[in-house]
Amino acid sequence: MDYEGKPALRLMDAITKEALAALSTILQVVRRGWISEVEFQTLYDLTVRQNILREELYTQVFEEIARYRPVGNALWYYTLILDMAYDYYRIARYCWEIGRVIKVFGRVEVGGDVEKMISEMLNELSDFTRKVLSGRLELIDANKLLELEERGDERYLTTLKELAEKDRFTKDDVINVLVLRHVERMLDHMEYLARKIKTF
Repeated sequence: MDYEGKPALRLMDAITKEALAALSTILQVVRRGWISEVEFQTLYDLTVRQNILREELYTQVFEEIARYRPVGNALWYYTLILDMAYDYYRIARYCWEIGRVIKVFGRVEVGGDVEKMISEMLNELSDFTRKVLSGRLELIDANKLLELEERGDERYLTTLKELAEKDRFTKDDVINVLVLRHVERMLDHMEYLARKIKTF
């Protein structure tokens, strides 16, 4: 499939770069255990730009569909990038939500496995993005994305069950469950994309 040169793809490229930048930023924040005012504002600004870019993308996609009248896989591809635009926006938004949690609590300590999940998410989403935007959908391993989502879901549920057995919560308990909740939601959006690819 050849989608090169389409304005919609250029917009989608911008959207994915914003989302990946948000993930990269929050990964550094989690590793460090605190967030600067500049990073917090940057994450918020990313979500604002994502909204603007999504509106432009929707308009462009509808114009291209009207102009080129795509059918079959080409039409399905347009639906994929529309889904991606929303899912990437939500991922960027959850990055900002994690940043807000860390900003409220100040210096925090998040579990190493949570940091690893965010790092894996960034790597997998970067790979997914490259393959989608180059039209190499057949090279995407959707099962890897689904496995990552399943691990994240299990980690979140385990944490909830552990908290349910406690009478008192520490600051770290609260921080970890809040961050995990947002990570789990980001992984849900990766799952939606993986399942969409499985219909290709």
